[in-house]
Amino acid sequence: MQARLAIQPIPIVFEPTQVAYGYTVSTFSGTVYHDEGVTPVGAGSGVAMYVNGTATGTVTTNTSGVYSFSNKTIKAHDVVAVYLDGEPENAVLVTKFSAGEISDELITGQDLYKDRLIIRNSTGGLNVTETNLQVAGKMGDDVADIFTATGTVRLQRNAELYVWDSSTYTASGDTFTHDLEINGTFTAGTNDITVSGSLVVPGTINTSSAVKLTSYHSGETLQVNSSALNNLYVDHGLEAYFRMDEGVGLNASGATFNTATGGSLVNGPNWVTTTSGSTLFFNKYALEFDGTDDYVEFGDAFDISDSVQRTFSLWFRRKSSTSEDVLFAKKTGSGTATAGYMLFINGSTDKLNFQVADGTNDYLVISNSTVTDQDWHHVAVQYNPLDINAINVFLDGSIDVGSKAGSLVSGGAISGTFSNDKEFRLGLTSTSSGAFHGILDDLRIYATSMTGTEITQLGSGKKTTGSGTYNLKSNLDINNDFCIYADCA
Repeated sequence: MQARLAIQPIPIVFEPTQVAYGYTVSTFSGTVYHDEGVTPVGAGSGVAMYVNGTATGTVTTNTSGVYSFSNKTIKAHDVVAVYLDGEPENAVLVTKFSAGEISDELITGQDLYKDRLIIRNSTGGLNVTETNLQVAGKMGDDVADIFTATGTVRLQRNAELYVWDSSTYTASGDTFTHDLEINGTFTAGTNDITVSGSLVVPGTINTSSAVKLTSYHSGETLQVNSSALNNLYVDHGLEAYFRMDEGVGLNASGATFNTATGGSLVNGPNWVTTTSGSTLFFNKYALEFDGTDDYVEFGDAFDISDSVQRTFSLWFRRKSSTSEDVLFAKKTGSGTATAGYMLFINGSTDKLNFQVADGTNDYLVISNSTVTDQDWHHVAVQYNPLDINAINVFLDGSIDVGSKAGSLVSGGAISGTFSNDKEFRLGLTSTSSGAFHGILDDLRIYATSMTGTEITQLGSGKKTTGSGTYNLKSNLDINNDFCIYADCA
């Protein structure tokens, strides 16, 4: 008798996710560095992993700075985020993988660089998008200390956006970062990119809008090896610059980067040929005011607040010292009764006064020096409402403060509402008091509280503050506008 064994085939049905995805990774590892891949951190740094916004575990680094996760399920196209967890310093990696990369169950080299958001993906046609960053950005304070993504991607102070080799990032909104290094491809499209530090692009940047460089520091790097930029604006915080060098006409148009608000000559300020003090740059004209009713009006512009910093810089020359001289004002007059701010020379003491008021209370900075001569002087107001020690008057490049007082102070800062609907004016208040008798020139308004060193540069007659300088490390290819500072108007 012969036995027969029959094997009945049983159909096996694979779901698409089982075929293309669904791998358990035996090891997911990398090294945490203090810098860009040179100095590892050592033992004990906490590292957390999230997959598609869900926590999958935490580990600590070994003595070589290496972290390693085991037995984590990662599917192709999952958004994987790894970051330093509970550490005084911060680092984030956001990455995606193709099926081929995760099929071998071993993913290594997923490094973290401190103070950097690293964007990384496979070479299989994937790219990390802003939507992916929004998923990663919901993982808590340790990630938020590096970046936020809410339609706009914003890196925190001194943090860097780093696009890894052969990786692609596509933005769907504007990007703000301190440093930006692109070793792969960054596609910005019609969205702006603002960089407050160095811009280094060995890879590719695709943009049809603007790249704005806004560093206040010296020695930043500008390097774009092979890509063409559409518009490049270099702006180190100079919000408005009115040179008063037109020499003819009824406008002090100057140049404004952020406001596009020019000045109109009212009641006959005269153009005069002169050189302001000891300026070391071409400065042919200035404006002379008659001390009766002359002023330059800039419209409802340049409000200040209890949270926004500013610096005002101006050259002036008095022709008499018998009455109050308003240098600039966005206020109806001195005193606490009206909100706003103004810089004036007190007619009784001949001292510079910078006053901020909210309509009830004020804060007043008075210079130590008097100005009674008819020489050229440079004056600057350093305004940081978050620190009363950084609200100062400078005369001829040096801090010059005799006293500070006022009831707006709370916890070492000033607090109140100072904005109004009055015009910003040179030479007169908004209600035509304090008419200046003399010559004014070269008004600058910076959207930052400048350092004493920077103000000293201006007070010595130099054209720039010496900050916001870039070292050009490559040729630049710019399709449209290239503007430096407020010349971009």
